Amino acid sequence: MKLYPIKSVKTYFQLEGNAEDVIENITGNLLEKQIYNFANSHKFLTKQHIFLLNLKKSFLINMMDNFPLVQTDYFFEGDYHNYFYLQKVTYKVTLTNPLEEKQLEFLQPITIRIKDKLLEIYFTKLEKTVLHLFPIDRYAIRRNQDNDEDQTLQIILHHFNSINTTSLIDINKGVKYLWGMDYIDAKKVQWKLPSSTNTVVMDEDNLFKNKYPVEYTALISQPLGRTLFRYLKADEEYCDTFDCDATNGQINIPKFSKQIIQVKNVISEILKFN
Repeated sequence: MKLYPIKSVKTYFQLEGNAEDVIENITGNLLEKQIYNFANSHKFLTKQHIFLLNLKKSFLINMMDNFPLVQTDYFFEGDYHNYFYLQKVTYKVTLTNPLEEKQLEFLQPITIRIKDKLLEIYFTKLEKTVLHLFPIDRYAIRRNQDNDEDQTLQIILHHFNSINTTSLIDINKGVKYLWGMDYIDAKKVQWKLPSSTNTVVMDEDNLFKNKYPVEYTALISQPLGRTLFRYLKADEEYCDTFDCDATNGQINIPKFSKQIIQVKNVISEILKFN
């Protein structure tokens, strides 16, 4: 439940109180199915790692036969096949005072959306720290984990590559269109040159194109590396911030979204102009 904005949790379950009490109430009194339904319907409010890929052949639903993850939901909407999974992830933790080894199990929401030759993979980001899960006098260190995101991504890609070759989508064109139209501007920008990679991090609230229009004109023809963008429009159509590795088709949503549609809007607009 801590992977979701607490406001959305309270509203959905019609509960009041602080975050800890609300989550304890939910996990202690509700059926797993009720929690799964919430996780599925609110998955696009979470912090996300997103991977965008092309399929060599158009998608057929039987391509999901023998898929290696356990499916918890499926629906067809707007030409997209939507598959939802809750992948079990185990953290191995060392505690002090006294010294002790523990294992913690989490369920990581994963969404796969497929339309024709377009494959989108969404991972809800798990918390990296475990300190808040134990008493303050028992310092906790996460040593490693099973079924981490990279492992699960490779399992998913192995399935698709065994039946249908995949390739990462270069989204430079779509991202640069939004930047050129002043939908977004960069707080941190990275771009490739023939023999080097340049990175600029802006001070305070300054944004790259606004502050350095000449330099922007020079770099915009180069492939972008990992770049942090801020949404400039005075509405809530897109996420406030997102960063992406445009050349490798990867997008990171570092903050909770305000509206369920915001993440999909970011993706659809980038792909629309790509």
